[in-house]
Amino acid sequence: MRNMIRAVLFDADNTFYDSRESARRADLAAMKYLSKLCGADQQKLFKEWMLIVKGVKKSKSPEVRHRKYSYSLLLKEHGADEKISEEMYEIFFENFLRRIKLFRNVAKTLGELKEMGLTLVIVSEDFREQLEKKMKSLGIENFFDLVVTCDDVGVMKPDKKYYDVVRSSLKIPFEDILAVGDSFEKDLEMPKKLKMKTVLVFGKDGRSGFSINDFGKIVSIVKSLMST
Repeated sequence: MRNMIRAVLFDADNTFYDSRESARRADLAAMKYLSKLCGADQQKLFKEWMLIVKGVKKSKSPEVRHRKYSYSLLLKEHGADEKISEEMYEIFFENFLRRIKLFRNVAKTLGELKEMGLTLVIVSEDFREQLEKKMKSLGIENFFDLVVTCDDVGVMKPDKKYYDVVRSSLKIPFEDILAVGDSFEKDLEMPKKLKMKTVLVFGKDGRSGFSINDFGKIVSIVKSLMST
């Protein structure tokens, strides 16, 4: 029986770097800006915005899930010009880029995988422009042969359309791909159904082929799969 790994497919947010805490702090910076404009308390604005996010976070529409949209709904509640959402987003993203840092061993692991001749792919529900800026700021943009985002498929994860793009672009059988992500439901459940091998990072889930807390272990996993 053939056992080969020709490509490794990664999620990005909370797989390469901590997005949650960095985003929370950056959103608070955006709320501070809004508080100066409308006179409302920064923390109160943040809580109101979080309730809005809770109401839209299950939407599969990229437009609805974009911060500009949820910011605009908050602005509407306070009778402010919805165009201010653009300024708030710029403040958010500038602060976010200053805060994110790669998890330990990410750059080293990506380099080792490339040296092994593997094709590296990002499959992220992020927006392309946003993701490309993150990758550039972290210095890892040149490791990847293919990047698939919600802009390419018009829907948020999980959705098979992301992997259809991967297959049509790379011409590599799903059985020869290792998928890596921080959420089984969003990042790995669909790849597993498609017969990819799966690695859950920074967590444990018996449904995933592997669960690890050290990103560097991905290299040894690939080697073990190749030698089986």
